[in-house]
Amino acid sequence: MTYIGEASLIRLSEAYARHVARVSVDTSRPSSGRHFPAYVLTNHELAVAEIVSVTEHFSTGRLQELQPTISDRDLSSWFARNRVWRETEQIDVEDQTQFPDWPVVLGFVEARNAIQHGLGSLTRRQLSPRYRASVLNALVAAQVRLSGSRIVLTDQAVATCFRHCSAFVLSMDIRARTP
Repeated sequence: MTYIGEASLIRLSEAYARHVARVSVDTSRPSSGRHFPAYVLTNHELAVAEIVSVTEHFSTGRLQELQPTISDRDLSSWFARNRVWRETEQIDVEDQTQFPDWPVVLGFVEARNAIQHGLGSLTRRQLSPRYRASVLNALVAAQVRLSGSRIVLTDQAVATCFRHCSAFVLSMDIRARTP
């Protein structure tokens, strides 16, 4: 394993441990935008957002390690990063035979986007005709439930997120060449 892979797995474990420790104590914190009333993120939302962010940081950091001159545009989204992985490292993240955890990770990426950009509800972009079907399919793959357009996360969902993101980081780190 590389340093960034090992550090990411440690951070994922720490994020999950913090969630488990918070479950019995309400430590939700207010989060609001300039134009919205205060919205309190749940412990589950905080945990999924952190776990997915660590996974994304790993993907970005590992690519930067392998491709030091990579542009910010090539790191700007999962779609862009996956294209770079495929074109420069011959690693097809979307190939489920190599990365069976990817569909579940992608579902939690969509849940995280709803948490971060929609205050827990699917965003206008996620609900647009262009993206709606793929977003809903990704959420189904991760077994993330919806109540209307609001995501509903449980302890089991957080555990699933942790398990699949950890497996994804491990698989990616092993398959990527050593810089």
